[in-house]
Amino acid sequence: MENTVRVTALHKLPFNEALFKEDAGDLDDKEFRDQCRKNWENAWLVVVEFDGPEEDLEFASFGLGVEPGDEDNQGVWEEKVLKTSPSKTRAAFYLHHVDPKKTLWYGDEPLVLPPPTAAPKALLDEVPYCSPD
Repeated sequence: MENTVRVTALHKLPFNEALFKEDAGDLDDKEFRDQCRKNWENAWLVVVEFDGPEEDLEFASFGLGVEPGDEDNQGVWEEKVLKTSPSKTRAAFYLHHVDPKKTLWYGDEPLVLPPPTAAPKALLDEVPYCSPD
């Protein structure tokens, strides 16, 4: 992976009651609704820039954990390319339970997480959140 990746933003997902209800559905299953709420309350939106074309960006190479390639590293969720050109790709994805002490890896390349900031509404609209099943 010779292309460079940078994390340009880290946003805690703001809780949105209406979108949460839509995500959780009409089920009365308390365990399912509690899991959805836990996901919503611990989701983070990560924005990255990649020095290369979209087709060379490997979302499966991202992992949040202790060391590169660790099978316990958390993979990305709801990944989306935001903007692309032949030489640069901007993308976003969600992670859960982000601990700034852990390293976000791209392959074996450690990435620096920036300080968290508020997520712009336009970005949240472009990359909507949905709980993992």
